[in-house]
Parts: sequence; C-alpha cells; structure tokens
Amino acid sequence: MPKPKRTKGMSEVERLKERIAYLEAENAYLKKLKALDQKENAEMFGIGPKSSKN
Repeated sequence: MPKPKRTKGMSEVERLKERIAYLEAENAYLKKLKALDQKENAEMFGIGPKSSKN
C-alpha cells in the first residue's frame, strides 16, 4: 500500500486529510487480514461455530 505523496503546494489540512484516508484504508485492510487469519486458525484447529445439519 503506497504512502500518501507529499506535494509542496498542499495545505496542512489537505495533508492531514490525505493521511487520515491512508490510515483508514490501512486499518480496514489489517482488520480483514486479522479476520482471515482467525478464520483459518479456527478451521485448522476445528474450533468456532459449527454448522447445524437439521
């Protein structure tokens, strides 16, 4: 994930908005990665919710 580019003509507010957008995207990515890892571990060790076959 590329970091935000610093442009010489950007105001402090614009730079901070860009930084916030970058961090929000990174946070969402890491949350999905963590969920995937937890799911894979649960499947590997046979833990977690079981599907009911009624």
